[in-house]
Amino acid sequence: MLNLLLTYCFILAWGPWGVTPASFLGLLLVFLLRAYSTRGLLEVDFHPGWLLLNLALVLAEIFCIMRLENWVIPVTVLTAIVCAINFREIFSMLNKLVGKFLHRKKE
Repeated sequence: MLNLLLTYCFILAWGPWGVTPASFLGLLLVFLLRAYSTRGLLEVDFHPGWLLLNLALVLAEIFCIMRLENWVIPVTVLTAIVCAINFREIFSMLNKLVGKFLHRKKE
């Protein structure tokens, strides 16, 4: 519901570019609510500083897309930085996914 409201308001304000921040904010809220609700079920260390750094980089990407005429290179660089600083987590997730896929193929 929040995503629909934000999308509507942001499209009125920024046109089609408003979809990006609206979706981002909606998904951020879902993440925060799920993180809060699973605290008692799972022990997860969220590293608030790390989350803020990633948030700042993603917001910088959104800003570049919305404000710069030639946004492709800055957004590509920012995306590469996000991938580089999160490489360990990305690699771990890929290993798990590939491992599950290969395990199914053997059966």
